Amino acid sequence: MKIALIPIYNEESTLGAVLESAGRWADYLVLVDDGSTDRSARIAQEWLATTGKQGNLIALPENQGMGAALKAGFVHIARGLEAVRWRPTDLVVFVDADGQYPDDAPLKLCAHLEAGGWDVASVRRDFSLYPAYKRLGNSLLSRWASLLCGRRFFDIEAGLRVMRARVVPSLLEYFAGERYSCSQEIGILSVLLGFKVDNSLVQPVSYYRSRTRVLDFLRNAAEGLMASQRARSRRKLPAA
Repeated sequence: MKIALIPIYNEESTLGAVLESAGRWADYLVLVDDGSTDRSARIAQEWLATTGKQGNLIALPENQGMGAALKAGFVHIARGLEAVRWRPTDLVVFVDADGQYPDDAPLKLCAHLEAGGWDVASVRRDFSLYPAYKRLGNSLLSRWASLLCGRRFFDIEAGLRVMRARVVPSLLEYFAGERYSCSQEIGILSVLLGFKVDNSLVQPVSYYRSRTRVLDFLRNAAEGLMASQRARSRRKLPAA
């Protein structure tokens, strides 16, 4: 079974196409609207109602960042596991709502995870369309994450990721989900909690877009350090 986890923030121009694409391969969709001020939440709600696809729309009252949106999705998935709605081996597929990846990218990554026997796999983006400063920033954050957890990351910030459902409850115990630090935290925590992690599948992107700033870069680096310290000391966060 494949569960699509899609965080959404002001993506009314691309969301419909992303949902149609995910609807072709996902058995269940967890949609998290992060306080959108456009029609995104309504589009998601109407899509679920008209297509009859199994899924749930979680609406955060205000914009809190992708980390908070993913954490809300994690809680929903963990509760589904407790209720035996899903199996621990089912796949949770993280999909960006901006349509940056080709339609076949999620299934390619799922096949890559299955073939390699990984617990967690994320894509390594082809940065041909990205400006030099963005490539440099990503390289520095990826090297920083690699240093903190002892596992080589080529693209720690990629949003397209797949993991076994059993990984989610363990992540929730340590995942702070602050603003845009989510990818950094997930990558580092997945390794330090003992899961088999891969970041080698090269994936072209359709276009370049970034909402992060220099301050986000610094926050991500700091949150990565704190996540590694929590995991190494097994200092769990309060239950979500």
